[in-house]
Amino acid sequence: MQRFLQRDPAALGLRFGVERTGCSGWGHVADLARDRRDGDVVFEQEGVRIFVDAQSLPLVDGTRIDFGHGG
Repeated sequence: MQRFLQRDPAALGLRFGVERTGCSGWGHVADLARDRRDGDVVFEQEGVRIFVDAQSLPLVDGTRIDFGHGG
């Protein structure tokens, strides 16, 4: 993940959260974080910053993100 983020100089880290997916509930979303927003909580793991908005935080608490190389 660190090498992936280094390819985009504007990336501050990973933005992780949830969004409504209609009647089925919530879906996880992940994208590059290019800014820090009001209410963001920032975690750092192995040199990678993870930005989570305050609304998503209780819904993703305890989530484990596993990065793999998709070949």
